Amino acid sequence: MNGQLTSNERIGQWIDERRRSGTGDPVCAYIYDLAGLRSHVSSMLDAMPGGARLYYAIKANPDRRMLETLLPLVAGFEVASAGELRLVREVSADVPVLFGGPGKKDAELREALRLGVKYVHVESLLELRKLLLFAEEAERGIDVLLRVNLRSDALPQTRITMGGRPTPFGLDESFVEEAIALLRDAGHRHVRFAGFHFHSLSNNLDAELHAAMVEYYVRRVAAWKAAYGLEIKAINAGGGFGVSYDSAAGFDWGAFLPVAVAEPDLAGDGRYGTAVRAGPPDRRRLRLLCGGDRRYQALARPLVRRAAGRDAS
Repeated sequence: MNGQLTSNERIGQWIDERRRSGTGDPVCAYIYDLAGLRSHVSSMLDAMPGGARLYYAIKANPDRRMLETLLPLVAGFEVASAGELRLVREVSADVPVLFGGPGKKDAELREALRLGVKYVHVESLLELRKLLLFAEEAERGIDVLLRVNLRSDALPQTRITMGGRPTPFGLDESFVEEAIALLRDAGHRHVRFAGFHFHSLSNNLDAELHAAMVEYYVRRVAAWKAAYGLEIKAINAGGGFGVSYDSAAGFDWGAFLPVAVAEPDLAGDGRYGTAVRAGPPDRRRLRLLCGGDRRYQALARPLVRRAAGRDAS
């Protein structure tokens, strides 16, 4: 198909081709507009500063064609199971992978060590203790981000929230000090602390509130850095970028980025600087990671179907 056509035009062209084929069979299919996907993600990346990285959470759509299309564009993939990790490794043996999700099985933690991931998001003290043990047994090094469930009623509210209240997701904020102490134990040589992970909500359409939430994340990390003398390599701000499925305005990526990528001076003076790429060398080492899931695939995968009839009841 002509790469200059819009997504709707390409879909209409496919429907016309089906109609002309004369089979008469009903149609119910997702149409993957891979050219539109490339264009959309490229526009998101063009707006991002040098210190930010965009990952695709494959739980939204693990289709191999989606992964192959996104592979040269995104910084890597986020997975939530060993099965998803294997899907990514079938596409690329070395693309960076973030391994998240609560309740990881022992076999999944061992698989992460075996196949190699960039970061494991540690969701509990028990999971951290298991990873410390398995890494020692395998004699393999691995970097971790501590996922924290923040104690705050200032987080935006959406239909799907995973933070600010008791949930299965992440360490309670009160356990951060204990997790740091475990990682600093002299007997643990293979598991390295790299930073923090937050994902407090999903499908948020308010870009300014989302940016304020990320700003709050970074302030909390700055406080922990000062309190515990931490070296912070990365902050994973999660995803949660909403998609409007009706006439309501969608997530404004352009309004989100200018605030979200401005960060406090993590040296501890609390002042806010410019974008990551404009900061001094020590600040540029920090990576702000963001995840995209439904925002990618919802705009590239419309559902086409033919109604079988209408019920007037």
